[in-house]
Formats: sequence, C-alpha cells, structure tokens
Amino acid sequence: MIEDFFRLLMDALFCHPLEFTKSPLLPTIVQAALASLALELENPLTAVLHFLRDFLGYAVGHVPSSMESEVPVEMQNAIRAMIGAHGSTMCSLIMSGMIFTFPRDCVMDGAGALMTLVEMDPETSVNWIANSLQMLPAENLSQEERTRFISQVAEYLLNADHLLTDSAAAAKDHRRIQRQIQDFVAIYRRRVISPRSKSGGKGFVEGVSFRFQS
Repeated sequence: MIEDFFRLLMDALFCHPLEFTKSPLLPTIVQAALASLALELENPLTAVLHFLRDFLGYAVGHVPSSMESEVPVEMQNAIRAMIGAHGSTMCSLIMSGMIFTFPRDCVMDGAGALMTLVEMDPETSVNWIANSLQMLPAENLSQEERTRFISQVAEYLLNADHLLTDSAAAAKDHRRIQRQIQDFVAIYRRRVISPRSKSGGKGFVEGVSFRFQS
C-alpha cells in the first residue's frame, strides 16, 4: 500500500506539478514521507526515496515532468519553504537509515536524495549532514573522519558559483557528492554494523510519527 501510494504521488507530481505543490495536503504528504523513511522493506522504501528526490529536484529547476518547460519560481519557493522546515529531520533520517536500517540496494537512492538537498541549499545541507554525523557513537567514528568526510562534501560550496553557469560541471560535481556519501556509508556499515549489531534495527534518530487527519 505504501509503495502504491508514493508511486501515485510521483504520477501526480509528474502530471500536475504546480497544483501538487499548491495542495493543502502537501505538509501531510511530506510528513508521511518522513515517517516512511523508517521502513526496512526495499520496494516501498525505494518508492519513498524516488518521490523525495523527484520532489526536491523541482526546487533546483529539474523538470522530470513533460508538461512544464521550466519550474515556476512560486513552485520552487514552496518546496524550499517545506524543506526549510523539515530538511534537517529528513537529512538525519536518511543518514541514519542508510547506515543502520535501509536495505543495501536503497543506499544509492538515499545518497541521491541527499545529493539533491545539497544541490538545493549547499551550505545548509552540509551543516545538516555534519549534525547527523555528530549523532554517531564516538567510538565508531573519530572526529578526524567526520571532519574529512564533511570537508569532501563541502568542497561543493567552493564551486557553487561557477556551477550555476556550467551544467556539465554541476552534474559531475553532484555525482561526486553522491559517490562520497555512498562510500562513507559503505565503509561505516562494514566497520561497525553486522546483523547482530543493528541496534535492534534502529538508527541514531527516532522515527517520525504520522497520523492522517481528515
């Protein structure tokens, strides 16, 4: 049911992007997506992560929809405002999930969603990622390792200005960020996470509760 729901949302976003972001249900949809990041089944979690990446993509001008030649500013602003309110929680849930609970095949999609967050707001998103890493146990990740990883991702900030006018360079840099996140997660999972040490299937962030109010 969850998988079908988020695939339906992707269709609605694709066909009616502006109406989608104007809907009074948008905050509820975002809350449902955050709550669903606690899932551990591959197919529904993949649908949630694909929806989030498509949704975030509109805020940076990506146009997966065939019905829009460019993303209206009001739509970008609506998405950015929503992520401004929930981006920190989203980032922490995705980082925690990739390390502790996501199926291995969902890590790439999680990293892709974080990459789009960084693309949307580089400085703020890098800070969100850094804050998420501070929640990891100190005995499993040294401060030097945290700093090195964040410095690698933060290199994007140094290039952000010229990337605005160089789409090829931007795409290459975004893929690099995604690979860095995936590599970090892979190393961490191999080092400290085993089937017997997954904290009971829980990460370092408490999941978001969700109840639809009609």
